[in-house]
Parts: sequence; structure tokens; C-alpha cells
Amino acid sequence: MLKAAFKKLYVLILLLIISFEILPSQPLDYPNIFGEDWNKALIFERENRNWMESLLNKNDIPYALAIAVIFPELVRYSALRDKMEITLLKALYVNLGDEYANFSIGSFQMKPSFASMIREQSLFSPGHRMFFPNDIKNSDIREFRKNIIAELEDPGKQINYLIAFSENL
Repeated sequence: MLKAAFKKLYVLILLLIISFEILPSQPLDYPNIFGEDWNKALIFERENRNWMESLLNKNDIPYALAIAVIFPELVRYSALRDKMEITLLKALYVNLGDEYANFSIGSFQMKPSFASMIREQSLFSPGHRMFFPNDIKNSDIREFRKNIIAELEDPGKQINYLIAFSENL
């Protein structure tokens, strides 16, 4: 009886394997799946490619690699939704820290705890100090957190975190 059950299982597995090899797979149509969010991400990439590519090239980071990392986040990003959800989270983060609100923010959807970690690492990397010259963490933690929020809302400054992170891989 057990032998018959194994034979049936074997046949079933064999049929599944054969069906996967016979049936052509359908490529996913991401523009159709994500609709307007996909188009907004493409527009953002197209409008900002020059300065992003230039900065990445200066830091020996392939543009295609960086875009592969951030494009899915660009698709998910919605400025209106972000604004409504983030307002409370920003206040919690600034006043209480990332233990209470560690959220993704900005076009590239980076977390303040990530930015803080990169800033701390940059203190030991002279090349990264140019990205984060005004490190005020020791003087006023709330001002430091406000500064991180402001930088993460600016794609031009947010890409510095991506560069610093990529160079530490």
C-alpha cells in the first residue's frame, strides 16, 4: 500500500516537471501591473538620469546597478500617500527616535536608521565626510534627526547615502 502511494506521488511529480517544461512561461507585464506608478517611476528616472548618472559615475558605481536597486522603490512611491503617512512618523522620529518610527521616506524609500548608520560610518571615512559635513548629532539629537529627514526627502542628497552604502559593500 505504501509502495502504491509512492508510485502515485512519483507520477504526480513527474507530470508537474513535464508540464513546467512544456508550457511556455508568460513574462510579467510590469507596466500593466503597476500602471501609472510605473509611468511615474520612468518619468522620474528619465528626468533625473543626468545628475544621478554623473554622481554615480564619479563614485565608480554602475548606473544600471543603482537603478536596479531604487527603481522598485520609485514604482511604490506616491507623493500624496507618502505625505499623509509620513507626517506623523516624522514627528515621532524627530522627538522619540527610530525605536518609535523607523519608516521609509523619499523617492528611494530609505529609513532614517539607515541614514544615521551611514552618517556614523562616514565619520571614519574621509571621502564620505563631504557628503555629510554638518554632523550635529552630538549637539542636538532632534536637529540631527530633522536634518536626516530633510536629506532623505531630497533625491539629490538621498543619493549620497546610496553612494556611501555602495562603497562600503
